[in-house]
Amino acid sequence: CSFSCKNLAGVGVAFYLILGLRSELMVNGHWPEDKIPNLKSYMDLVAIGTVADQVPVTDCNRIIVKSGLEILNQSRRFGLQKLLANAKNSDTGVTVEDIAFRLAPRINAMGRIGSAHKAVKLLTTNLPDEAHQLAEELEEANIARKGIEANIYAEAVKMVYPEVLNTANSLVLYKNDWHQGVLGIVASRLSDQFFRPTILLTDCAQEENGEEVKFVKGSGRSVEGVDIHKAVSACEEILHRFGGHAGAIGLTLPADNIESFRKKFDSLIRLQSERDSSGPSIFIDLQTSLNDLTESKFLAAYTSLGPFGTGNPEPIFCMSSQKLSNLRQVGTNHLRFTIMENGKSINGIGFGFGNLAAVSQKSLMDLVFTLRLNSYMGQEKWELNIVDLRPSTA
Repeated sequence: CSFSCKNLAGVGVAFYLILGLRSELMVNGHWPEDKIPNLKSYMDLVAIGTVADQVPVTDCNRIIVKSGLEILNQSRRFGLQKLLANAKNSDTGVTVEDIAFRLAPRINAMGRIGSAHKAVKLLTTNLPDEAHQLAEELEEANIARKGIEANIYAEAVKMVYPEVLNTANSLVLYKNDWHQGVLGIVASRLSDQFFRPTILLTDCAQEENGEEVKFVKGSGRSVEGVDIHKAVSACEEILHRFGGHAGAIGLTLPADNIESFRKKFDSLIRLQSERDSSGPSIFIDLQTSLNDLTESKFLAAYTSLGPFGTGNPEPIFCMSSQKLSNLRQVGTNHLRFTIMENGKSINGIGFGFGNLAAVSQKSLMDLVFTLRLNSYMGQEKWELNIVDLRPSTA
């Protein structure tokens, strides 16, 4: 294929196919000039599918997402209006993060534990009342999905400790009654937590030559620098079917092959990379200052690098020896603070860092962070989103 973009999601392939068909029909005079379909109006849906599929937000995909966000922020689809009202608790514009963590999970939830047809209907309806009803159904499905996911996650974590964690290069976990629809989500959480490629499997009976055969089916997620598809491909002779890419996999195998697959897969992961499994490294893009972070030119240059996402991650910044003021623990375990210097200031939030409030109050701190635009009472302000922090040694 001579097409330059090799990382399109399925929705992107469909969109470019329709573009090609439209061009061909235009050449053949199929429509009067004033009746040519405006495909840009569908870019919001293409952007949602592209972000949800976690393909790199580079090249054509970056154009798709950037254009789609512009359409999405106009929010003319009744279904998306209702979904956004349920999903967002602020009046900021829709971002890639909103699609990935708020819209996509709600849309996907119906397909995971219900009927995907209702999600399609939500995105296409022209009736406000129907949109409201369907959005509520998707919200309920998403709440149910979270409950199922939490139960599977808790059971899976118990399987990991302690022996498996001490010896395994990967995690292949099985339970007969797990819900297939959420295994990929849980595998992603576990791979992030334990920094190991993770596959979750559950029972899936299928017919072979008219007889019911016991298979297991599952989903897997990898970690940075490890190609999970390559490792699974090398196990092909003991699998029934599989598919995916470097970061994610779906597979089916005979139930009797679980243990042999677990051993072979683990050895292949070990051969791929002799890495430190204690945790991922943090690669810092720029050491910066409060002066930079409050300059409009700096923030405009930062914004121009977006939209961010898979393959085009947010830049990671650091600042050393900072005094954190107005320290307070918020929520269950989050840290709020302000950095002030020479009449300038910026707020910060550290999700999951609330336990460091006492340490941060006594010491100068080294900060690693990304930037986020926060909206409160109609005002937008940039703030730090902490990736990591530690007492300064300087």
